[in-house]
Amino acid sequence: MATILAADIGGTSSRFGLFTIESGGTLSLERTDIFETADAESFSDLVSRVSELDIDIDNVDTAVFAVPGAVNRGVFVSMPNVTWNIDLEKSNNKFYQDKLTLINDFKAQAYATRTKAIRDAKEIKTGQAVEDATVAVVGAGTGLGHAAVTMGAPGRITAVASEMGHIAFSFIGEEEEAFHVFLRKKLSIPYGYGDLVVTGPGLSHIHEFLTGERLEPKEVSERAEPRVMEWFSRFYGRAARHYALAVVAQGGVYIAGGVAAKNPSFVDCDAFRNEFVLSPTYGYLLEKIPVWLNRNEKSGLWGAGYLGAQKLDLVS
Repeated sequence: MATILAADIGGTSSRFGLFTIESGGTLSLERTDIFETADAESFSDLVSRVSELDIDIDNVDTAVFAVPGAVNRGVFVSMPNVTWNIDLEKSNNKFYQDKLTLINDFKAQAYATRTKAIRDAKEIKTGQAVEDATVAVVGAGTGLGHAAVTMGAPGRITAVASEMGHIAFSFIGEEEEAFHVFLRKKLSIPYGYGDLVVTGPGLSHIHEFLTGERLEPKEVSERAEPRVMEWFSRFYGRAARHYALAVVAQGGVYIAGGVAAKNPSFVDCDAFRNEFVLSPTYGYLLEKIPVWLNRNEKSGLWGAGYLGAQKLDLVS
């Protein structure tokens, strides 16, 4: 039996967990805990909190930490909304150098689709998944995350990270174009992109454009004004469609992230579903792609654990 230390580090909180895996490939989460990321003065300070879980990190077989942002060579990341970076190469810590790998947080979400984490995911759009085809994960939170998982060679699961949330978003029709102009002027940017539209902050931008009132995302969600909700759901469906087509996700699409987890009606609605299949060329393909909502808060942890098991050659 092997042991894997996994973490899902976010700007607000960081979840750590200890997994065990049998030689037959059964991954089990033994214990887990959450710490406030902002309470840590550095990455090393955050990792030191693991001792509270009664885990001796020097004795785990491997470790994988999921982190927000683009990860460079598995050893460096500059994380948004966190005052410190992670640079494993600059550390003399043997654990960091020999056992720890960093991956993008949505890459972990992609690996999680091969685990128990998605067992209770709700199907919000029916379809027929193609076996061994690419699976996409899209999720709105503070940012808009994307990742895909597909079969690698020889027969090995491979997850691919993406920063598609920073690509120019498409706006359709005069009213949406007026919203685009509003965004550019308000934020002094050359173009609007997914991270500013299909996210918590995006919800606030949409509300302000349509009502003239500035509110925090939570307040907008609580108001639940129909027109604001319809716009956001339509944009979310469009973002999911964009990525499903980008990676030809015939294995299905999973919706993750805090926005939909807390407000399932944003994606479990006709505005989302109708927009998802809206394509003059590939509507027939999109009609066949199932979409699920994954509300499991530990799925990123499971994805990191899965990659750890793969590093140990205990799963494919």
